[in-house]
Amino acid sequence: MQSKAFTETVCEGFTTTIKCANGKIRIIDAEYGRQDKKTCNDGQAKDTNCSYGKAKQKTAKLCDNKSKCVLESSNEIYKPDPCPGNSKYLIVKYACN
Repeated sequence: MQSKAFTETVCEGFTTTIKCANGKIRIIDAEYGRQDKKTCNDGQAKDTNCSYGKAKQKTAKLCDNKSKCVLESSNEIYKPDPCPGNSKYLIVKYACN
């Protein structure tokens, strides 16, 4: 049986906590950067084709096999900054196993 997938979007400079009441977190995918002008639009959405190439690996290292994990959408976590001068966001898709 396949686990249900959940998606969280975190605007740059913010955090959120993901939790698995039963089981442990498994990161399916993650993107940090900007792919559109609508998500987390603060007027600084210029480049819509920039992303941190290792966001999935970085997020999995931080969150996999935990029952809860704090996601921080920040250039300090996902560095170097994939699109300087642009507001960014983190999108994480995960399941509870």
